[in-house]
Amino acid sequence: MEALKILVRSYLSDLQRYNSSSSQNKITQIIASEDAEKNKGTSKVESSWDSSPFTKVLFEDKRLPFLDKMPPFAADLSKRLVSLQEGVAVALENIKPVKNIDKNSDSLLKLQCLLCSGRLPRECLIEVHQFVQTHPQLHGNLSLQVMCVPPREAINILLDFCPQALLQYTKDKFNSDTEWKYLLLLLHRKVQGLGDESILKPFYLQVTKDILTHLAQTLNLEDLCKILPPGGENMYRNYVQICQQVGHANHIRALIMATGQQLLTTLNL
Repeated sequence: MEALKILVRSYLSDLQRYNSSSSQNKITQIIASEDAEKNKGTSKVESSWDSSPFTKVLFEDKRLPFLDKMPPFAADLSKRLVSLQEGVAVALENIKPVKNIDKNSDSLLKLQCLLCSGRLPRECLIEVHQFVQTHPQLHGNLSLQVMCVPPREAINILLDFCPQALLQYTKDKFNSDTEWKYLLLLLHRKVQGLGDESILKPFYLQVTKDILTHLAQTLNLEDLCKILPPGGENMYRNYVQICQQVGHANHIRALIMATGQQLLTTLNL
């Protein structure tokens, strides 16, 4: 256990040293990002570190997928805001993990794996959280904050600073209808609070659409209706219909499979 604590502190130290030369590193990251974009499609990459020489790390199989949708392993939200200002539609599916990462991001990746492992004592998580709060410019600060707090606090952070990671985070972390209900209420209030002229509104509408579509395709109708915010019947009618259609299709599929199984059983007699 002490060895893991030492590793955590070592990685935090690496990230802190990174900040001292951040200007040069930012230039390197921009060039690497542009090169990766130019070479897009030349090879299939399953995760943000597959093409990196720093592949084998401790607890790498425990690292949660939502982290690949957060900087520095994915495009920063600010770039999407520029697109919105220029009138370009933004789709969350277009946000891809960055293919090339440098050694500084490798230290962040290793720390993320440790934090996801479930092996660290609570006092270690508290120490990491306190450190990132006192070092707001720390490389990967946002993802580290999200990993050190309960889901309700995490989704508030993601909602404000990295909404493109919200859907994957919920898939990775949510375990109850209460969590989904809380998130949908936050999104409802966020969208309603944005003016029609706000450049943020299309982005948050897309986030809401993706999350509701996921829920409509994975929950039954009764469970979906339980978590929808009150007073939004017209707003959510399409997702209720999708849920009904999916439920009907699943029922038909189950009947076909049962009938086919009965037929096979009869033929084998």
